[in-house]
Formats: sequence, structure tokens, C-alpha cells
Amino acid sequence: MPQPTRALIGFLTAPVCPGVLLYLYNYFWKGYGDASVVGPAILIVYGYAAALILGMSVYSVLQRKAIRSLAVYGLLGALIGPVFFVLSEVLTAYPGTYVATLRHGYGLALVASVYSSLAAIAFWAIAFWPWQKSLGTR
Repeated sequence: MPQPTRALIGFLTAPVCPGVLLYLYNYFWKGYGDASVVGPAILIVYGYAAALILGMSVYSVLQRKAIRSLAVYGLLGALIGPVFFVLSEVLTAYPGTYVATLRHGYGLALVASVYSSLAAIAFWAIAFWPWQKSLGTR
């Protein structure tokens, strides 16, 4: 499969992967039942928005520089989440409450960092992993 097609599939599926893991953790390990879908559903929406707004830009820059390292994608993914969180919080906060909004949101920025890092690693695995070599096919 050509790499641009794999990248498109990665952009379509990678933001869902950490949400599915969170859902499975909440459902089976924590025992939340039907309430397990609430957190992942919110995070998936933010994940797609971050992938569309920031992720595609970062991907195009990395493609032009021919950088395909898992570590780089994981690190930049870990930065995309908090940056998108700060942008979304500042743009939706009431005027004059920016500092208070961000001061109380550092935990959510950490969640965004972990989520986006896992999504970036999933994207890398879909778009760049040498699947043909690992499966023994051409």
C-alpha cells in the first residue's frame, strides 16, 4: 500500500486508538459499565480536531524533512495535545479568566499529552511501520 494512503488511514484511525484503550480500561478494569464511553467520546472529538488542525501541519513538515522516527512522532504528539488544549481553553474562556482557566487545567493538559502521544504512536505504526517486512511479504 502506498505511504500517502497509509497516512490517510492513520489520520482517520489514530485519534480513536487511545480512546478505545481508555474505554476498555474503564469498562473491564474499573467496572464503570455504560458510563465508560463518556470520557473516550469527549477525547476522541478533541483528538480529531487536534489531528486536523495541528497534526496535519506537523506531518507535512516532517514529510518535507524526511523524518520518520517513532521517537520524534511520539514527542511531537506529546506536545500537540497540551498546545491544542491551551489554544482551545484560551479561545473559549471568558475575557479576563485566561490565567485562572489554564491554572486549573494542568491535569487536563497532562491527559491531552498522554492521549496525543499515544495517537501519534498509533499514527506512526499505521503510516510508517514496515508491515510488509514484518509479515514476510513483499
